Amino acid sequence: MNKKTIYIIAAVLVVVIVAAGAGILLLNNNTKSPSNNTAPINIANTSSLQFNVNDTTQGTTTTYQFAGENIGTANLTIRVDIPSCTGGSNYTYVLTENTGSAWYTINNGAWVTDNFTTAWPLWGNMLTGYVQKLDTWNSTATYSYTGSSGDSVVIFNIHVNPPLPSSEFKTS
Repeated sequence: MNKKTIYIIAAVLVVVIVAAGAGILLLNNNTKSPSNNTAPINIANTSSLQFNVNDTTQGTTTTYQFAGENIGTANLTIRVDIPSCTGGSNYTYVLTENTGSAWYTINNGAWVTDNFTTAWPLWGNMLTGYVQKLDTWNSTATYSYTGSSGDSVVIFNIHVNPPLPSSEFKTS
């Protein structure tokens, strides 16, 4: 055998070894196997909840990021983040039901008091509606449905009883 043949054989062996190693790595690194749980989770009885929503209406998608503690109680506190998808402003709302307080900030600026009687029906009812829809969620990655007005709703990144730091709901 000449040197050229040995180099070709060595190169082929390196390619085969690298490809086999990559295949094994990819196959063994798949830790996100689907859940076999088919029983619905009682979201209304959770102490905390965090999820994202993509709501598409007439071709425009709005993303909401919800976090809530004391779900299903009169002490419900929610945070809603609405990140800009067009380079505009980012909005954050924090509302506490039992104190009737509502706050918002734009682009992480100063917190501003909001009118609870107009903010709660919007954000509180929106969260409650999503929680009611999640009553049939069976812990798969996402939950999708068509809203009454024909909008496409996808709820994802769903975390039941996550530890939510108190700073998540601070408005000062």
